[in-house]
Amino acid sequence: MFYKIFQSLSLTTGAGGLFDFNATLPLIAIQFVALMVILDNILYSPLLTVINEREEYIQLNLKKAAELIENANKIKMATENKISAAEQDSQINIAKYTKESKELFDGYIKEIQIKFNKAVSKSSTDIRVKQVQDLETLKLENEKTITKKILSIILD
Repeated sequence: MFYKIFQSLSLTTGAGGLFDFNATLPLIAIQFVALMVILDNILYSPLLTVINEREEYIQLNLKKAAELIENANKIKMATENKISAAEQDSQINIAKYTKESKELFDGYIKEIQIKFNKAVSKSSTDIRVKQVQDLETLKLENEKTITKKILSIILD
């Protein structure tokens, strides 16, 4: 039946030209529209659906990635702040303990200096006493020696 319709529509009664409006033009237009409807239902609609789903998936992942980067930056800044605070605390503690160590060291040096001075003073006193004793002993010995010599001179 379609064959007869197409055959009757395709018969040309006049001169065939490039722009003759016969049955071929409407038939090609109908075929084109039918092809477009079929392609739209079979190919374009599912393809556009997949493309839109993929774009939504990409946008969702980009949003998640941006949130993760933002959270990572917040954590990084918090960590850097903690590290900075710890460095400041350690510098303060180093200065504090250095000062305490110096004070302790200075205290030990003063104690040692006092003990040294006492030892030197005692030694000095002991030496002077020993000198006085030795001088007295020498004087006595000298006197005895002189006395002996005088006596020996006188008695001889």
